[in-house]
Parts: sequence; structure tokens; C-alpha cells
Amino acid sequence: MKIFTILTSSIIFILFSLTFSSCKKDDSNNPSVSATITNGSWRVSYYHDKIKDETSDFAGNTFTFQQNGQLNVTTSSGNSTGSWSIVNSDDNGGSQKLNLFAGTSDPLNSLNDDWVITSVANTKIELKDDSNNNEILHFSKL
Repeated sequence: MKIFTILTSSIIFILFSLTFSSCKKDDSNNPSVSATITNGSWRVSYYHDKIKDETSDFAGNTFTFQQNGQLNVTTSSGNSTGSWSIVNSDDNGGSQKLNLFAGTSDPLNSLNDDWVITSVANTKIELKDDSNNNEILHFSKL
């Protein structure tokens, strides 16, 4: 009887473990970056470059991420075209990165980098530089 109880407990434990380990993670609160970033236009809501907050450098700029990887930036002095892509990184614990090329003119060129994606929501995307934790970039939906 004692062996039967141990065997039954072991089987229940194994079935319980398999049930919960095979459950798929619910990503409904973590939308995919590509689907989120290509839905609408964005603004830089926070940009900290190494030693200071430079968010104001991007006031009035609008960023539109196209599904084909093109980035359109509207500034007070005109339009700029760049590119973007999402890549899985083996660095930083297998995180995703946003490779961003916003243009060659100041201040847009300061955003050209591969940014580690730290948070994604329908209205905000938070990024940090993969090699310098003092660089932080946030996009907020318009």
C-alpha cells in the first residue's frame, strides 16, 4: 500500500508538472514590437544621452515606422528617411533589439544605434543602448 501511495503521488506530480510546463505564455499584454511600432506615428518622449536629457532636441518630430522597414521622420525643417528592423540578440540574455537609422543630420543621427528593447506597450516603447546603459530612448504614440 505504501508503494502504491508513493507511485500515485509521483504520477500526480509528473502530470501536474507537465501540464504547467507545457502552457504557452500569454503575450496578450506584451504585443509584438513590429505590430506595435508600425501602428501609427510616434514621438520621442524621453531621450537621455550619456550625461543629460536631450528630449527637447526632438520636440515636434514625428516618427512613422513602415512595415517594409522604412522609417519616415517629419521635423520642423523637413522630412528624413531612414530604416529600422527588429532582431533577436544573443547578447543581453537573448533580448530583442531595434536597429534604428533615423538619418544623417543632427539630432536624428544620435538615434542611430541598435537599441535593446526593455518594454513594449501599445502606447510606449522603451529602449536602452546595448553598450551604454546611460543612453535611454522612449517612443510614445501620438
